[in-house]
Amino acid sequence: MNFEIKYNATTIASDFLAKQLVDVKAQVEKSEAQLVQFGQAHNIFTLGARENVITQRLADLNSALTQAQADRILKESVWKTAGKTPNGPLPDSAATADIRAMEIR
Repeated sequence: MNFEIKYNATTIASDFLAKQLVDVKAQVEKSEAQLVQFGQAHNIFTLGARENVITQRLADLNSALTQAQADRILKESVWKTAGKTPNGPLPDSAATADIRAMEIR
């Protein structure tokens, strides 16, 4: 008899939880539909996985561009300093490893 009582209690609890699960799923679906409607009404666009990859690639390219611009500015500064310096060694602040190697030759 004790087994039967536990079995019935488990069955009742299981049925209750199954109904709760159905209700929660319906509520989530309704909320997702409302979210989509809100996004459409306010011109909000969500990014999918493919767009996130593209966005990351764009950010990587932007970082590379920024680094290239910084390198160009540094090299242009060294070039201008070298142009203003009379023949002889460059100041230590403008001498890079490549320039030092060329001076040694």
